[in-house]
Amino acid sequence: MARVCKDDTGGRHKFHNNWTTFLKARLNCSVPGDIPFYFDEIQSVQMDADGDRVHALFTTPENAIAGSALCTSSLAAVARNFNRSPFKGQADADSNWLPVSGPAGAARPGQCGGGGDQDADSVDSGFARRHTLMDRAVGSEGGRPVFVLPSLQERLTSLVVVSEKKDLLAVAGTSDGKVLRIVVKRHSKSPDFSVLDSLQVFAPGVPVRSVAVATDSRYRAVAVSDDEVASVPLRRCDVADTCESCRASRDDCVWNGTEDRCEDAESVGLADAVLHCPVVVMDEERAMQEDDMTTTTEVSTSTTTPYCPECACVCPISAGDGVDKASTTESATTAAVANFTEDGN
Repeated sequence: MARVCKDDTGGRHKFHNNWTTFLKARLNCSVPGDIPFYFDEIQSVQMDADGDRVHALFTTPENAIAGSALCTSSLAAVARNFNRSPFKGQADADSNWLPVSGPAGAARPGQCGGGGDQDADSVDSGFARRHTLMDRAVGSEGGRPVFVLPSLQERLTSLVVVSEKKDLLAVAGTSDGKVLRIVVKRHSKSPDFSVLDSLQVFAPGVPVRSVAVATDSRYRAVAVSDDEVASVPLRRCDVADTCESCRASRDDCVWNGTEDRCEDAESVGLADAVLHCPVVVMDEERAMQEDDMTTTTEVSTSTTTPYCPECACVCPISAGDGVDKASTTESATTAAVANFTEDGN
């Protein structure tokens, strides 16, 4: 990662066309251990929504064991590195790279906000030009990658973080023409992630060069290869064909008990606060009947009424289990409405 100050006017005399504030530092993305396993090649970088962290996708070199990792670094840590780390330099072309202190009696190269020309006169321009690399690397938050994806066949080539509200949802392209949806549990003591699905959007062996979220939709991504562009859904509720699989989905899906299908939560009019709650949707007539059996619950005049008692919804037992599906669904709905009435939310 590199930084240059906006007010950099260049050095003195023959260095007037050279920056005096350009610095760069290595981002350390590695699995800790007695012998750390490093991911050295950056494939893509993205700022988080707040602008105080950077998500970077790393891979191993082509001639090494295949692997990909996502690491997150704080911009505050990057700034501290630029301001405090020794520089890295060589005495000559045959020497090792070693820590080097700043020039004696001169301003430290790379400092911003000093006033342009005055900075250029006080900085040793020759030293600034020869020593742009920091000796210390910037570590990852938590001291380890957010997730590591080992694979013998492919590496991740690009990645975009779609959501960071509860869990971190990312979409990644691979070197084998696939697009992966990856979810990472936040605030976990150890990396906890899973691949929701793997979609073969291009022919095997055709690398995905970049992925991006469509600007007119939160629920579709665009994957690009050298010759093709593909649209990829970010929510796949329609794939789940049972209540259990719908509830198990990591997407914002709810089970429609009336039509026996899995739907996007927003399609039944739920607020963001209950997106992850299983829902029983009843038509108005059934809602009125259940209302007469319980207490005086006000029923919406809309065609369908979604009920979302927290952690109270249960899936109907399938007909194959020897229980009548309709009666089981009705009893489950009754229990859900009763809980809804008691909780009042």
